Amino acid sequence: MNLPNIWGAGSIFAFSGLSGPCTLRDAMVGQLMGDFIGVDFDNHAVQLILRTHGAHAWAFSIVASDLISGTLNGGAPCVLAFAEQDTVVGCCPERYCLPVCHGDLLQQAMGNEVQLLIGRSVAYAFAREVR
Repeated sequence: MNLPNIWGAGSIFAFSGLSGPCTLRDAMVGQLMGDFIGVDFDNHAVQLILRTHGAHAWAFSIVASDLISGTLNGGAPCVLAFAEQDTVVGCCPERYCLPVCHGDLLQQAMGNEVQLLIGRSVAYAFAREVR
């Protein structure tokens, strides 16, 4: 099966209505950024950026409208996906990436295994490693 695998600035990143409820009021919609590996959500209200350090080789296996998956430096997995219309989850290796959110009223909480970024009616969660 051939899947889209090219990062394109301006490409839409949004929850698929085929995967569950999707409403105008609660759904997040983003566009892939051109200057960074990141997503610009809701007309610049929130920017989710993967700040890289020591990551020099990105290889994307899937760049779809609701799922982005690939590897860094020849094997470290990196994933960004919608779990629900207002929740984005992901995983990136801590030694290469740090997810950072810029936006209104976002609060950050760190657990042993997960970094949470929570805002008005949105949530982002990142695991430190794939299990």
